[in-house]
Amino acid sequence: VGAKAYLSARETFRSAMKDSPNNAEPAYAAALISLEMEDFADAATMLQRVLAVEPSIADKSPAHFNLAAAQEGKKEIANAIASYQLVGKGNYFLPAQARIAKLLTKTSGLATGEAHLQKLLDGAIENPDDRTGIVLAMAQLLRDEKQLDRSYTWLSSAISNAPETVELLYDRSMLAEKLNKLDVAEA
Repeated sequence: VGAKAYLSARETFRSAMKDSPNNAEPAYAAALISLEMEDFADAATMLQRVLAVEPSIADKSPAHFNLAAAQEGKKEIANAIASYQLVGKGNYFLPAQARIAKLLTKTSGLATGEAHLQKLLDGAIENPDDRTGIVLAMAQLLRDEKQLDRSYTWLSSAISNAPETVELLYDRSMLAEKLNKLDVAEA
């Protein structure tokens, strides 16, 4: 989609905002377009408006997640982390936690990012899919920091606790191939 189409669509939603100032949907749509255009300042402004216009929205997680992404784009790392922390359980929770860990690693070192994810695993996360998602986020964090052997060890440990988890087996197999551990990659 071209820049002109994005600009036109965003202006359409802005017009709708003027017509319905108490409706958060046009502001949210304009914010998503601004994010896509990497106009992070506008996206943040629109998302703050969404949260202010409809404070009673049952699930604010999408707005908080996207606000954090806009803040991250603006290099407002502390604000981004704070917004990601407001993301509740649901579809945006695990990606938000992974982003927090990545930002903490970037600003305070790998140990801080790891500690964030480990705290989640040590906490009240009982859903096996959520636990797997956090394990995978940790493995990815380690890979991003060029800690391939540690990532492999982390995945192997997780597999010993959940040997039938396809996502963990697949991730470790792909990593084993990078590490030339062909006996594991082909298993």
